[in-house]
Amino acid sequence: MDNMLMKVECPEPEGTVVRTVSFVPLSVEKLREFWDKLSQFPTLFGQRMSTQEDFITSFISEDSNGKPQANGLIWEVDDVGILYLTDIYPVFQATGHFTFWDGRFKGRELLILKMLEHVFGEFGFQRITTEVPFYTQPTMGAVERIGFVREGRLRKATWYKDEWWDVAVYSMLRDESKGFAESYNKLSQEVVDEIRAKHADRQTYKQLAGKYGLAKAHIAFIVQSGE
Repeated sequence: MDNMLMKVECPEPEGTVVRTVSFVPLSVEKLREFWDKLSQFPTLFGQRMSTQEDFITSFISEDSNGKPQANGLIWEVDDVGILYLTDIYPVFQATGHFTFWDGRFKGRELLILKMLEHVFGEFGFQRITTEVPFYTQPTMGAVERIGFVREGRLRKATWYKDEWWDVAVYSMLRDESKGFAESYNKLSQEVVDEIRAKHADRQTYKQLAGKYGLAKAHIAFIVQSGE
């Protein structure tokens, strides 16, 4: 497959599965196909991206001369999901989204870390951010387990089931990504903390809670489930 990027062994609950990640050339037809799948899940899009047109223009738009330009990037993981970037600021940052159609995250952590490592290396980003709505809880704690650091909380930032919900904001830095990917097989909390201490003077929300007695909220990753 010409667009194949990598193969990653994923220790999923049923056994080890070799997942193939492939780059997806952008087209309106393909974006419509993805939107049809994404729109079946509770997503973060909310008021910012409530229609198929909103989704398409987040990846493809016209420049001042009327020529099409790409605003996002997509990679497909076999038939189980997609990884994509939006809100791209060249050489600085982008927003990462990880969506699995079966709503499962367990066993695919290394795949996500390898993809993040590739994105940092290929596009020179300094940081990747991801946002987690408080109504998604199928994989609580997954963000911090793979190395993302919570930076803040957007209050009442997304609309879901007739209610406004808060959103947690996370980031990972380029050097952290490489360290986490290399250390995945022994990625204990001690290793996570050691990598963070080496590359950035930041504390996790869990550490801050222990230090200052903050109330820990229920936080989940942006993996959607059909429930």
